[in-house]
Amino acid sequence: MKKLLAPLFAVALLLPVVANAEPIEFSFPDREGEVHNLSDHKGRYVLVDFWASWCVPCRKQTPHLKKFEQENHYDNLVVMGISMDDDVDAWVDALDEDQPLGLQLICEDNFDDDLAVKLDIYGIPRFVLFGPSGEVVDGELPQPSDDNFKSTVEKHVGAAH
Repeated sequence: MKKLLAPLFAVALLLPVVANAEPIEFSFPDREGEVHNLSDHKGRYVLVDFWASWCVPCRKQTPHLKKFEQENHYDNLVVMGISMDDDVDAWVDALDEDQPLGLQLICEDNFDDDLAVKLDIYGIPRFVLFGPSGEVVDGELPQPSDDNFKSTVEKHVGAAH
């Protein structure tokens, strides 16, 4: 039975998350404890990098995302990281070490959080683009190291200046 289900499970993992026109809201704290909401950025696209301090592939994407942010300027795009860490000290140490740009938040409920459940986040790194009204525009962006990352983002937000 396991042999029969394994290929189906593997295919399910490859299925892209479809865009959802229904607005989503979330609230998470930054390293100072200030809570930030998705709706704080209403009217702008929000690119979210879901990562964790213990996730080596996630942290390998940080320099690529930083380069993207430094080389491309969009008036209508906010970039933020949401850590799925349950260890705040490890998260803060990773922030100090990697120096990611953009707003950095932590989701201490990890993969059990309502947002992770709504977005089917069961693995990271994961990059999600929210639209100006809080809707999911692309739930499975390419990783910043992928040659298609910038063009996929610009397909939705327009060209950088």
